[in-house]
Amino acid sequence: MGLATDPLLESLRRHFGWEAFRPGQREVVEALLAGRDCLAVLPTGAGKSLCYQLPALVREGLVLVISPLVALMQDQVEQLRRRGIAAACLHAGLEGGERRRLLRMLQEQRLRRSIQINGVSGLCITKLDVLDGLEEIQLCVGYDSPSGRRDVLPFGADAVAGCTPIYESWKGWSGTTAGVKRWDALPQAAQAYLKRLSEVTGAPIAMVSTGPERDETILLEHPFGG
Repeated sequence: MGLATDPLLESLRRHFGWEAFRPGQREVVEALLAGRDCLAVLPTGAGKSLCYQLPALVREGLVLVISPLVALMQDQVEQLRRRGIAAACLHAGLEGGERRRLLRMLQEQRLRRSIQINGVSGLCITKLDVLDGLEEIQLCVGYDSPSGRRDVLPFGADAVAGCTPIYESWKGWSGTTAGVKRWDALPQAAQAYLKRLSEVTGAPIAMVSTGPERDETILLEHPFGG
């Protein structure tokens, strides 16, 4: 099958500069794109990372990869960024400013497409206290694209690269949200921000976690409720 008629090979060449898959890679990529559970055991140097990186580039939405190898994860993210591919890593060693930027990115409008694809019925907001003390909070509400304004991201990494986020500015709050256990005890500005986040993403706020303890949770909609 030629490159022009094979979307996976075309994407492999465009994003990574390779002309062919290594043994086992294509089977894993196709299984993931088909929505099947997959266990892949490949030797060191066989290109395991491509098996989850390529599906993230050819399908829609946010792809979450969980890894215990922080140094390796950071190295892979930097390699993707050098290729012009949007990627980020979130771990406990990040400085406060970088952590806030990544959390804001994960809590913005791109959630809406992921919610549509995955059938999310409610949002669980964690680490709200990271936003404490900010004078202004920006929330992405859409995108400018070559074809006009869009409410959600288009399909495909190349189309996404041509989009520019449109932000709304929301007043921050000076009070702390850490340990708060009731919705009405949250700062009014925090409540307004969360309500707008729910409107933009199209999913209700089900829970708000305000600390590491089990009782430091504001439960608005029970996840197992009928």
